[in-house]
Amino acid sequence: MKRNAASAYQKEYIGSDVEIIKATHDGYLKIHGKVIDETKNTLTVKDNESMKTIPKKGTVFRLTVDGCQTEIIGDRILYNTEERIKRLG
Repeated sequence: MKRNAASAYQKEYIGSDVEIIKATHDGYLKIHGKVIDETKNTLTVKDNESMKTIPKKGTVFRLTVDGCQTEIIGDRILYNTEERIKRLG
């Protein structure tokens, strides 16, 4: 099920499934796992083998939030969690 992307910008991402579908660095493509941390500029993803810190800038994420899958443009979420929810909510 796809969700309106605007509402997904207002959600908490920690604990969500994520896949990198577009990035400025090819090494980030197809990384998938769970979001375990979010800062103003990065998401930290735990995959099967390790943790990877992915820059938000220049990256498009496919996130599953509350059971709904949506694409999030990293350049639009360059805030820490609380600030993002307040500004985009």
